[in-house]
Amino acid sequence: MSLIMDKSVKRGYYTPAWLEEGAASYFEGCVIKADGTILKNNVAEHRLRSWWALEHSSRRHTLEELVAHVRNTGPDKNHMLSYEGEFYPYGWAFVYFLLNYEEGDRRVYAPPITPGQGIPSEYKETRKAGRLVYRQAYLDYINFFAKEGNKHNDQYYPLEIAKKIFVEDIGDPDVPNWDAFEDRWRRFTNSLYGEMLSGPEFADVLQARCRGYLLAEDYERARTSAEMADEKRPNDADTYQLLAMANEGEGLKGDAMYWMVKHWESVWQAGDEIATKEAEEWIASHGGKEILKNYIEPTKVALAATRKDMEGALEDGHPVLATLYATHAMQAFQMQIPDLIAQSKEMADLAGQDMRVWQAAYNLGSEANRKATTDSGSLVDVVLYEEDGVLIFNPEGWAAPGIETTTVSNLQFLTPPYSMRGEIQLDGEAAVIMLGIDRSGRAQIYLVFAKYNDIDDAILLKTVTYAVNSQEGQASLVPNTVGGLRWDRVDKIRFRLDVNEDGKGKITINDEEPIELPEEFNTRRLTGGFGITTGDGTAALFSNFQVRPSTAFWPVSVADED
Repeated sequence: MSLIMDKSVKRGYYTPAWLEEGAASYFEGCVIKADGTILKNNVAEHRLRSWWALEHSSRRHTLEELVAHVRNTGPDKNHMLSYEGEFYPYGWAFVYFLLNYEEGDRRVYAPPITPGQGIPSEYKETRKAGRLVYRQAYLDYINFFAKEGNKHNDQYYPLEIAKKIFVEDIGDPDVPNWDAFEDRWRRFTNSLYGEMLSGPEFADVLQARCRGYLLAEDYERARTSAEMADEKRPNDADTYQLLAMANEGEGLKGDAMYWMVKHWESVWQAGDEIATKEAEEWIASHGGKEILKNYIEPTKVALAATRKDMEGALEDGHPVLATLYATHAMQAFQMQIPDLIAQSKEMADLAGQDMRVWQAAYNLGSEANRKATTDSGSLVDVVLYEEDGVLIFNPEGWAAPGIETTTVSNLQFLTPPYSMRGEIQLDGEAAVIMLGIDRSGRAQIYLVFAKYNDIDDAILLKTVTYAVNSQEGQASLVPNTVGGLRWDRVDKIRFRLDVNEDGKGKITINDEEPIELPEEFNTRRLTGGFGITTGDGTAALFSNFQVRPSTAFWPVSVADED
């Protein structure tokens, strides 16, 4: 932007502040990928969160305040040409809107998406992406000031030109004036905030949006939408296929092949023969015959051999070996093959030996300890790994431990059935176990161990929903208590959670009679990561924290240097 405005600057004109700073903020959303490519047009989430917070505070700004900023007339007394920090989220939001608003954009005209309350069906319909209404107008605005400059360095001249280019020249009957234009921008940006807070179900919308971009041959936006879908809901075969199509359209042949192989893995392990065949044909026709020869075909042979070995082990009267064959194969494939999992469980039941072993979830050393800065500026320990467990401290004020998740790879994403057990020593108000954590870090279930009164402790079973009205920009986390149990206070709380395949189960406290999990606890909510933390002003020691996941586990000896 500085290069573009060079001639204007040399003539003594100051560039409208929002042009340079807005563009800088826009590119903060870019992601530099491992292969050196840059994923552009991504939402800068920290700017969006700040924008929403400002919008619903006493410091809310208008587009007029942004575009007609006083810095349009030159530097302040400190020789600063940029605007104040609270304008940066607005600069980002305005530039992102100008580059992304589409004709008839559903983010403005459709009912708002409210997480936890379902997604209107129209969002999931594939529709060819509409014309980008303001992109060329944005470029025209930049070119105008590159050539003409901010004449007389007038604070309000950039606003006058913005009204002409973005409202008068566009001539949209739905936007007859600047107020209507600003309303469209505000609705659009509020919708982005609702999308950001949405959970895995929003991947369906992003997939439909990606298909619309593919129809419009807008491959960069197609790739961005597909990658966002992968963030919302990983391991989705349709997303992998869309990523392959988008990367192919952009001419990124290597990436396209990678994602199609991921798509093949997903549909193959799911037993979808038609989709598997189509993926193999695509791979072959796009220069992947070596991949078919050296990876796909040998993997098929290995799976067939594994199944044969499992049958042989059963015939020889060693069903537990069948379970081991299946477990080792899936570890080697890095896949979860449904029929192998089912057969493995059947063989384990037949052998009377459950191969789902308990594993320590928090078993690290002092290298994992963390400190945080208190309100006074001093450092305090908030996470301490010790011989008797992990101690988490949440002091009053800004310092906080966050959520402590496990580093054990096969425990990072749990799918029922699974079990969890451990001990908690509580000093303060509450210790919390969060379940069903999705890729965005949001938990769906809270197990809150808390002081009930002066003599009793209790566990509160909570579900969590995110209520968002993206059109009005209102969002809140809503915890709902759906069950619980109270007991006489003890020095150490022992707990055990057992979850069945259907999401039902029980929780046991201090070896007392277990209670059934509430019906609000279901497979969807119980699927995901887990973490532990504490309430304000609370220290809690989590010891002997173990998890037994849904799949069998068998240790493999570490290979030597050969």
